Amino acid sequence: LGFLVLGKEPPESFSEREAFVAIELAQLAANAIQTARLFEQIQELNAHLESRIAERTAELSQQSRLYRTLAEQAPEVVWNTDASGTYLSFLNRAWYDLVGGTEADWIGKSGLTAIHPDDREEVRANWERSRMTLGTFSGVRRLRAKDGTYH
Repeated sequence: LGFLVLGKEPPESFSEREAFVAIELAQLAANAIQTARLFEQIQELNAHLESRIAERTAELSQQSRLYRTLAEQAPEVVWNTDASGTYLSFLNRAWYDLVGGTEADWIGKSGLTAIHPDDREEVRANWERSRMTLGTFSGVRRLRAKDGTYH
């Protein structure tokens, strides 16, 4: 609530123009009070959203650490790519043990160079099908080991 108090002696001596200005001032004050309330509500909502974002970020970070820990222990090759399937974003220890190289050699680059040339088109087609249907990406692919043989 807000009050606008104007005084003049005698009270009935307000002119029509002064009364109009007083009413306009009261409306502006009411709008300012409403705007301040809305601003407080927005600040509260933002604080709540920021809190939820921080919680979700911590949860996702924990899930990512768990995934990487499990993937690193897997005896099979585990890899992740970007959404297009073009660039590698994660490779587990089994990949490096089999294929060789370092993160600098693979992360952010195409993994197709490690796949047998005869398998590449099928891998691309399987990836595209999986991407379009959001289904499982599966298939047999031969990887070139660091000794030049395919597994």
